Amino acid sequence: GVGDYTIFENVEDHFEAQVRTYRCGSGSCICGVAVRDKNTLVRLSNCADRSQTPVLEVVRGDLQCDGVSVTRTRGGSEVLLSYPSGRQVKLSLPNLGWQNLYMTIPGSDMNHGRGLCGTPDGSTTNEFTRRNGHVDSTNTESFLESWRNIGNNSLFVGVPPPVTLKGQPDEGYFCTCDGRVNNRPRVNCTLGGDVTNRLLHCHGNCEDVTPPTGGDGPLPTWSPAAAPPAPGIGRSKWSASEYDYVDRDLPEPVFENDH
Repeated sequence: GVGDYTIFENVEDHFEAQVRTYRCGSGSCICGVAVRDKNTLVRLSNCADRSQTPVLEVVRGDLQCDGVSVTRTRGGSEVLLSYPSGRQVKLSLPNLGWQNLYMTIPGSDMNHGRGLCGTPDGSTTNEFTRRNGHVDSTNTESFLESWRNIGNNSLFVGVPPPVTLKGQPDEGYFCTCDGRVNNRPRVNCTLGGDVTNRLLHCHGNCEDVTPPTGGDGPLPTWSPAAAPPAPGIGRSKWSASEYDYVDRDLPEPVFENDH
């Protein structure tokens, strides 16, 4: 299909990832992804000009304060979004004009996720669950169309209303520096103090291009060494790499879906 589709969502955790597709040959290809994580919404897309590398748009939220890191190769062939929950979304461009999308989800999504990527509950009989809960036995057009998003339901068009997060402290908390791992600084924001490595990584000559506080627009070209220093107090957090920053304790295993 061609349009905007939900590939994965966890309604209870206010997380959703959508893709935008276009007609290519006899099928459809991805040109962008929009990800909502609680009150943060970002769009990563080259749908307007598929001859260019993707442009990052921070629609709402402050990525550094919300613990989201953006890593890309200097040529722009890979862009990786890493979230404090352990979820990751990566766009890879084998060549300009079409993209591969990879996504990992944490064990906390077990029995809580759904979408075109299926249902992470250990069962193989309900992978084609429609948005309304009906289960198809095979991949049908009805299953696909149930996850289509039109108008403001699309994260590429509309902005969901903000949510009130229960159990969140009014004041920010401190993150600790655990030293260096493989010659990289490691920032640890988990309560238990244990860092969980990520499954997805940026390959090649990569740089952290997380927009500075208050910044958005095209991905900047500054390197980690030239990036603004990490604030010492408050809600702001900083990551020197896409997999050495953790903001939540996740003892569960990590599940992976490729698209």
